Amino acid sequence: MPIRPGVESLEASFRVDPVGGDVSDIAGEQVRLIRQRLNGGTATGLVVLVHGYNNNREQADAAYEGFFALQKKIASLPPNRPLADNKIFVEVYWAGDADWGFASFLFYMGAVGNAKVTGGHFGALLAKLADRPEPLEVQLVGHSLGCRVVFELLRHVGGIGNVHVTRAVFMAAAVPLSLLEAPADQQRLRYHFDQVMRRSLGASRSLYSPDDVVLTGAFPLGQSLAKGPEGFMPVALGRDFWQALVEPQRFTQYQVLGANHSDYWGWNANKLTQADDAQRQVHEFLGFNFGGERRTARREPGSRDIDGREGGAIRTVDTRALPETWQP
Repeated sequence: MPIRPGVESLEASFRVDPVGGDVSDIAGEQVRLIRQRLNGGTATGLVVLVHGYNNNREQADAAYEGFFALQKKIASLPPNRPLADNKIFVEVYWAGDADWGFASFLFYMGAVGNAKVTGGHFGALLAKLADRPEPLEVQLVGHSLGCRVVFELLRHVGGIGNVHVTRAVFMAAAVPLSLLEAPADQQRLRYHFDQVMRRSLGASRSLYSPDDVVLTGAFPLGQSLAKGPEGFMPVALGRDFWQALVEPQRFTQYQVLGANHSDYWGWNANKLTQADDAQRQVHEFLGFNFGGERRTARREPGSRDIDGREGGAIRTVDTRALPETWQP
């Protein structure tokens, strides 16, 4: 059954406990429900939502609730009208938090490991769903360390030709740029990202903000202490405009003016200006029923739009955002 009234949405939970706990594989009943909805209805594919770091089950649920409320507001849809008639929304829940009380924010290094494991389980799920004659169309929306889950997922579906990732949106991505350079290096995330997006003729967009105090201050140290080749004091994709040495194909970037780390989903009523800006980008880029003013991605001079034309918009910075904790 859908988990939200008026929204064609199902759950994919990769966590054992609602707060903290270990990563688990997805339950067979959840797989059955998603496959049943895909094969028995009019949906052509999935829109997958992945929350970020330090979100327990309740906080992730609030983020997704804010997403749907804001998306329907942008589209001027009544409560009972589906956001996208031909898509099934899948809300991912993963163990990116710890049950450590006030010290839970210190779990970041462990959360990076959990993001990698979750990406593998996620890839196995899509492989099961893609076991059918027609291709499985997938659109991905990740936030914060949930973007690392998305990139790890792409690592695991590179060899599955029936999975077509047509769109990917990365909001405030807590992913080191060092793992997104060197496209020929099969050990890095970039190689698999390019492979999947090229095969699917897919496009991607990064929503970033230089006012994000978490990605500017906490991310480099936390990432440096995580296990694996995470780099020393790396720069996050979602912190600023990425001047890639070799730019991904069909990749654009958009600055959400004044956005701090938790301002993207739409759950915080005090930060709806930034959330509205971000979610209009998601709305247009993923092709929902669009009911508002059309906006296009801001780009640095010389950057490429999806169709390969030169972009000429100048990046601007709003310095009014105030520091806040790392939350949804």
